[in-house]
Amino acid sequence: MIQRADGSRILTYLPVQATAQQAEYILQLPRPNVELRIQDERGMPLPNADYGIFDLNPNSPLHNSGVSARTDAKGWAQLYLPPAEYYVQVDTKEYVQPEPPRFVARENGMQEVTVTLLFLNVQGAVTVGGQPTRWPLLKLIGPDGQVHQIQASYDGRFISRLAPGRYSLVEVDTFFREYGIPHYFGEGYPVTVAGVDAPVVINVALPEVNVQGDAVIDGQPVAEGLLLAEPVGADWTLRSPIENGRWQMYLSAGQYRVTGIQVGNRTYDRSELLTVSAEKAPAPVVTTSTLLFPDVPLDHWARADLEALAAQNVVRGDQWGRFNPERAVTRAEFATLLVRTLGLERATPAQPTFPDVAPTDWFYADVEAVARAGLIQGAAGQFRPLDTIARQEMAAILARTLRQRGESAGLPAATAEALRSAASPEAVEAILSGVADGAEVAPWAKADVALTHQLGLLKGRSGSRYEPQASATRLEAVVALKRLLDALGEP
Repeated sequence: MIQRADGSRILTYLPVQATAQQAEYILQLPRPNVELRIQDERGMPLPNADYGIFDLNPNSPLHNSGVSARTDAKGWAQLYLPPAEYYVQVDTKEYVQPEPPRFVARENGMQEVTVTLLFLNVQGAVTVGGQPTRWPLLKLIGPDGQVHQIQASYDGRFISRLAPGRYSLVEVDTFFREYGIPHYFGEGYPVTVAGVDAPVVINVALPEVNVQGDAVIDGQPVAEGLLLAEPVGADWTLRSPIENGRWQMYLSAGQYRVTGIQVGNRTYDRSELLTVSAEKAPAPVVTTSTLLFPDVPLDHWARADLEALAAQNVVRGDQWGRFNPERAVTRAEFATLLVRTLGLERATPAQPTFPDVAPTDWFYADVEAVARAGLIQGAAGQFRPLDTIARQEMAAILARTLRQRGESAGLPAATAEALRSAASPEAVEAILSGVADGAEVAPWAKADVALTHQLGLLKGRSGSRYEPQASATRLEAVVALKRLLDALGEP
């Protein structure tokens, strides 16, 4: 990675065995020859997306290890790559990448490459006996009649993408070597996938195995293999792993025919009827629901806070229902969130308080409300509604709210004590001394940052860094407002 004098960066790959002439050329900052854009399927850029670029030539140092980098805040990247054919692989858990795009880097000229990622619209978890199960595999019959498989992770959670339509969950295999232990549901459980704007959440609580037996060939127990069985009247094959002569699985009530034992590449035919009664087949519990925000995963650490404020109509999704947690929040947007959180009365005076906020602006009534309440102030007479709000600015607003409410109403004991203990200049400096970049906090914001940091309203980002002048994200803003309500003792 090379940084130019203007502060822009380009990824420049230097071949491992470059000649002195090549090295000299590289270090003269060659012009980028590849411009990469990573976006979602709506065409919205994805900022700070990690990606890898790999050479298609198997003899190239970049064939296996590749070169890794990250897009900028606008979802773009400029690179210099030696002339060759490459492909791009994006490292993401929130999207699925179709076939990685290939491109040719040339010595002269700019090659534009666009990577479009698809939204994931199915997620959930699998448990057995109330505990997460490792690496379960879900099998669903889709509207096309084909079997669609979803591989979950080590903790039983999964996230995937399916085409819209009606599916039937017919089997879940729990981890056991190459083949999992089958849990077969007969007619299956209906799952409707509406689309990327309303992801479906599938939670599966599996019962314990209810059928097991011996696997014997010529009087000898089978050390390792597969028991093959079919539901009577259904075109479906179940494969139960055999270990030390024993097999096990869960079967819904009905009749099944054991058709064989597979050992290696050889199958020993069997024809045995197996009946499972309803009393021996406790039903699994399969629940489906719609995810509130498609881009906030089921296991996201802040999901409860987001849904709590969404229930109070404080936070809403965009036109696609997405929350966009990493997008920077503007001063106008934060004013609106604050009005909704505190239940302030919106105001529409004939004469605007700030010259850069007009009565025709969608945020006019909210800006006037927070200005009238004395919670947000402008700078040099301007409100700067479309500027992103800095983390230290947000801290100042949160602290101002706490102090005002403390004067007009009672506060919980812990909050009142924090207000008292962080009031002196000595206490402020002591608190900020524990923040790696505390010296970067503006003098006017030190007391506010110290208070919100001590109360946990706005915590550091990485390690002990607070990043006071960085733009706050939508996620940080909503979580901070939820914690503000908690500190005020309000539901």
